Amino acid sequence: MATLKLNDTVPTPSERSTTLSAVRRRLSFDADLQNLAWIAAVAVIYYAAGRLGLYFASFSPSSSPVWPPTGIAFAALLLLGYQIWPGVFLGAFFVNLAVSGAVFASLAIATGNTLEAVVAVYLTMRYANGRKLFEHAQDFFRFAALGMLAAALSASIGVISLALGGLAHSNEFARIWLTWWLGDVGGFLLFAPFPILWIERPRSTGDHRRPLESSLTLAAVALFGILVFAGAVPGIEKYPIGFICIPILVWTAFRFGQREAAAAIFVLTVCAEWGMMRGHGPWARFASLISSDIIPQAFLLTMAVMTMALAAVVWERKRAEEDANEARNQAVAANRAKDQFLAMLGHELRNPIAALSSAIRVLEHTDVLSNQYSNLLEIMVRQSGHLSRMVDDLLDVQRLTASRITLNRRPMNLAECARDCVTALRLREGYADHNIVLRIEDTWIDGDPDRIAQILTNLLSNACKYTRPQGKIVLSIRPENDYAFICVEDDGDGIPADLLPHIFELFVQGDRLSDRHPGGLGLGLTLVRRLSELHGGTIDAHSDGPGRGSKFTLRIPRIEARIVAQTTATRTAPVRSRRGRRILIVEDNTDAREALRVALEMSGHEIFEADSGASGVESALANHPDAALIDIGLPGFDGYEVARRIRSSAENRGIMLIALTGYGSPEDRRRAKQAGFDTHLVKPLNFDLLDDLLTTPGEPILEKSAASQS
Repeated sequence: MATLKLNDTVPTPSERSTTLSAVRRRLSFDADLQNLAWIAAVAVIYYAAGRLGLYFASFSPSSSPVWPPTGIAFAALLLLGYQIWPGVFLGAFFVNLAVSGAVFASLAIATGNTLEAVVAVYLTMRYANGRKLFEHAQDFFRFAALGMLAAALSASIGVISLALGGLAHSNEFARIWLTWWLGDVGGFLLFAPFPILWIERPRSTGDHRRPLESSLTLAAVALFGILVFAGAVPGIEKYPIGFICIPILVWTAFRFGQREAAAAIFVLTVCAEWGMMRGHGPWARFASLISSDIIPQAFLLTMAVMTMALAAVVWERKRAEEDANEARNQAVAANRAKDQFLAMLGHELRNPIAALSSAIRVLEHTDVLSNQYSNLLEIMVRQSGHLSRMVDDLLDVQRLTASRITLNRRPMNLAECARDCVTALRLREGYADHNIVLRIEDTWIDGDPDRIAQILTNLLSNACKYTRPQGKIVLSIRPENDYAFICVEDDGDGIPADLLPHIFELFVQGDRLSDRHPGGLGLGLTLVRRLSELHGGTIDAHSDGPGRGSKFTLRIPRIEARIVAQTTATRTAPVRSRRGRRILIVEDNTDAREALRVALEMSGHEIFEADSGASGVESALANHPDAALIDIGLPGFDGYEVARRIRSSAENRGIMLIALTGYGSPEDRRRAKQAGFDTHLVKPLNFDLLDDLLTTPGEPILEKSAASQS
């Protein structure tokens, strides 16, 4: 916490605004200075490369079949942005001015060179996948075609400029244009890929290959280039041996990928251009100067297109194989997780079922003592509750995955909810011995109380499972700015680093000791994350490693207390009637129907029974009950049809119809309402809620309470 001294002064709003403006101007100045530096660097590099390229000029001092500046300009604008165009313009202007001395022609040529780069980058970004143009063969072919189109623009402007300036004869226009165009196309295809790939992709696709192998391959390419193009072997110019470079280029494309393939093309191009400068190479024997320059350039362009396209195809296939392997591994992992989940599900279900079975076995004997009877009842209630919670978790995950949960939101105090959750948790077996410390403040949110309680309970129970009873668990709740912060921190087992990124995924659990309380199905944290997101919140997990505890931090948008006061209305308690009801049970499962009949008769109700849809309608018409509990899945016709037929009778329109089913989705509730049901209860039956329904008829909160089961 910061401390304000007596002699400290607090800046006024105007002073803060002035300071912020100064910071913005400083940042803007730094950005402008950086852009100027890049513009200057591009201009210098362009000028140097242009001077080198003009060495090969033949028919006109401004036209060359070898023009690296085009590739430099394209790469600079693609990687740095369009704002670098002045560097291209300045470099092109000064390099042409140094050669021709004509200011007008140099300005026009510089304009054409700049437009060429800008147009090429724009078309590449729009039609050839931008910076990723080398990842797919079709994108590279589009880039090659677009480069040819942009080069035609520059060549046309250049030739027109030379003609208007009187720097070229009309009979040379065609050859100057072709030479210019070929040089610019070479700039795109021979010189641009190398810097783009090595800057944009610092690691190659085949980064698992040895660096020594790639270095030796590039050295071999350089050696072939010197032997073939640089005249290292006397008399070699008599033979067209340039094609012996093809196998090693193909090998580079297959073995290493686009980055090394671009490097190989660049090295081979440098060797070829150096040989051309000295009059060597397999095409030096041509008497025509244009043939000696253009034919090797065309050969290099052909090799570049072939090699880069082949590299893209090969590594696209390799990526597809890697994706397939990854998908296969994920499927194997998912299958393994499914097997582990089924084994865990069997273990978790057998434990409460075994306890229930043993208790029932004891109760079958008539000599059970009263204290034993009470203990057995507690076991059965506890274990049936455990089974119910597991089923609810499974259903909740399925509903959340299908986006079929609707929140029943209202203003609520997180502090009150937290106290209730801790109190309820301490009543559960295995949780009472844990030291749960509360550090909470009144914090209000607009949330679903049942779902928020589920979030808090899952976080606390998760902490209890992985913390020994003598450990410490801290639940903190506080408001901070526009959010409510909920933090559950423990000093338990902690979370391994490899498990931490997956802790909120389905069925993911840490290892537990054999003497630890059962850990459920690995669904709790998944529910926490999904329910938090439904409330517009986020949750993070942190742990310093095994044995160093864990920390879960949840952030949910909060509301002000004054808003709560304005929106909360005073409610009066409903008037309850404790008189017995005439109730019809329509259930085809004999055991379920018999158990429900006994339970309701013990509460003082008069019961009628039916085991099918048709008999249920007949009983309702004959006995005129006050309420009917109707299962949906019935023989003959389903519960929806039972409700519709009962509602169609004028004598039974006032009966309370309650759907009792294992289906609890919003769609199931909608269908029940359309069929005429007053409310919808999900199995296993919540008898407290049913008692509220039967003793508080007509209360508007009934449907809302029933919905809380979903």
